[in-house]
Amino acid sequence: MKADNEFDGIGKKTTYKVPDGFFEHISERTLSKAKQRELKRRKTLMLWRTVAVAASLSAIAILGYYMYETEKPEIQMIVQSKNPDIKQTISQENNVEELTTVLADMSDDELAQLEAMFKADPFMEE
Repeated sequence: MKADNEFDGIGKKTTYKVPDGFFEHISERTLSKAKQRELKRRKTLMLWRTVAVAASLSAIAILGYYMYETEKPEIQMIVQSKNPDIKQTISQENNVEELTTVLADMSDDELAQLEAMFKADPFMEE
């Protein structure tokens, strides 16, 4: 029995050709392209980190601003006038004239008591 091999007449010819010098510096070119990709990846990563830090700081600043605005304590002082049935509330938003009128309505004893309270307060600056 004879082996029938149809490929004997074709030979070992290939239709593809490699350019001259292609394999000479292939490892150096591959490594340089890999380094370029790594540098590009690092730059992109650094950019995203910078943007993330800036966004976080902006969010903290905005959140702090709104928390300060919404939770600002309103300082109120209740002062009794000469009439013990009438109490006047002086809030932080009122102007100075109202405070002076309240102080003008107070008696000398009440003013002395108020002065003693302020002097005894350890948190008041003189």
